Amino acid sequence: MNYFANISFFKLRNEVDYKIKMKTMSSIFNLNLKEFKEKGEGYFLSRIFTEASEIAESIVSNIWAMLLNLLWFIIGFFFAFKLSPLLTLITLVYVPFHLLIDINFGKLLKELNRELNELLGKSYEHISNVLKFAPIIRVLGVMEFLKNIYSQIFREYLALLFYQKRKTYSYGTISNIAQNLLRVILLFIAGVLILKKKFTIGGYIGFSNLIWQVIHSSEALFSIISSIYTVNSTIERFEELKESGMYSCEKVKLSSDKNIKLNMVKFSYDNRSIFENFSLIIKHKEKVLITGPNGAGKTTLCHLITGLLCPKEGEIETLPPDAFSYVPSNTPVLPLDLKKQIAMGIKEREQRLNELWNLLPIALNQSGNLSQGELQKINILRTLVKDAEVYIFDEPFQHLDSVSVKKLTELIKKYLKEKTVIIVSHREDLKKNFEFDRIIKIGGVQHENITQTSTD
Repeated sequence: MNYFANISFFKLRNEVDYKIKMKTMSSIFNLNLKEFKEKGEGYFLSRIFTEASEIAESIVSNIWAMLLNLLWFIIGFFFAFKLSPLLTLITLVYVPFHLLIDINFGKLLKELNRELNELLGKSYEHISNVLKFAPIIRVLGVMEFLKNIYSQIFREYLALLFYQKRKTYSYGTISNIAQNLLRVILLFIAGVLILKKKFTIGGYIGFSNLIWQVIHSSEALFSIISSIYTVNSTIERFEELKESGMYSCEKVKLSSDKNIKLNMVKFSYDNRSIFENFSLIIKHKEKVLITGPNGAGKTTLCHLITGLLCPKEGEIETLPPDAFSYVPSNTPVLPLDLKKQIAMGIKEREQRLNELWNLLPIALNQSGNLSQGELQKINILRTLVKDAEVYIFDEPFQHLDSVSVKKLTELIKKYLKEKTVIIVSHREDLKKNFEFDRIIKIGGVQHENITQTSTD
C-alpha cells in the first residue's frame, strides 16, 4: 500500500513540477531583454530547476499532509474529549501558543529562503561563467583567481544555510520545552483527578495516547504554515517574472507604414549611457548598413528596433515581432540535427532551407565540432529561412571566407529583394560587396550625431 501511495505521490509531484517549469520558461521568454541581461543566466536557472521543484514538492506534500493530519486531529480530539473534557480543553491552550511560534518562524523562513535562492542564482551564474573558462584555465594559470570568486559565494550561501538551520533547531527546542511543560501539567491534573476518583489510570493512558496524536497533528498542520511562508517567498520571485514583458513597453508602438522610426531615444545599461536623443528612420524595403566601432551600440540598436529592449525615453515605431527575422551572432547551437534546429520544426522553413542549403552548405558533423565559420552560417540560415518583412544580420560576415561572403551577398540580393534588410557590422568596406541604400555610422558613446551616407 505504501509503495502505491509513494509512487502516486511522486507522479503527481512530477506533473506539477513539469507544468511550473514550462510556465516559468514561457515567462522568461517574454521578459524584457535588458532585465534578462542584468539578472544573468543563474537567476533564471535557479527558478527553472531548483525553485520550480521546491514549489511542486511543497504544494503536493502540503495538501496531502494537511488532509491526513486534519483527519487525525478531528478523530483524536473527538475521542479525547469523550474521555476527559477538562484535560482536552487545557491542552487546547497550547495550540494557539504553538500557532504563534509557527507564524513568526514562518516569516523568518520566508526572508531566509528568499536570500538563499538569490545566492543560489548567483552561484549558478558564476559556476556557468567559470565553466566557460574550462578550456583555458590551465593555459592561463587562473585557477586560484577563479576559485576565489566562487568560493566567496559558496561560503556566503553556506553561512546563511547554517543560520537557517540554527533558527530551526532553536524553534524545535522551544517547542520541546513547551511540550514537556504541557506533559507535566496534564500529568499533575490527571493525578489529582485520579486521587479524587474522577479519572482512572487506564483512562489517562488512553487519553494520553489520543491527545498526543492530536498535538502532533496540530503541530504538523502548523508546520505547514512555516512551509507555506517559505514557498511563498519562492512564488513571489516567480511573480517578478511577470512584471515586465518583451513587447509591453509603452514607448514602442506599431508602425502603420512598415517604416521603422526611432525618435529622441535614450537608453542605458545601469549608469552607462548607450543612446542619447537618438533618432533614425529606416524605410520599408531599404537595404541599410549600420556600422561603428565596438561598443558603439549596434547590437543594442537591433534589440530596440525589434522590441527586445524598451527605451528609457523617446518613442519607437516598429513592426510586430513576427515581422522580423533576427538571430544574434552569439546564438548557441542546440544538440540537434543541424537542419532540424535551423528550421525549428516549421514546414515552410524546412522547404526554404532545402533551397538554401546547397547555396550555403554546412558540414553535417556533430554540433560540438563546428567551426566558427559554420556556426556563423547556421545563424545566417536561421535568419533567412523565416518569411519576414525585416531581416537583420548581426556581423554576418565574421569568420567567413571570401567565397562564403560572396554567396551570402548573392543570397540576400536574390531572396530579400523586396524586403527591408539591416546589416550590422563594424566593417565599412562591406559596401564593396553589397549595394546599400544607406550607410548609417554610429560614432561616439553618446550618439549625439548620426552620419547617413548614400551609396548611389
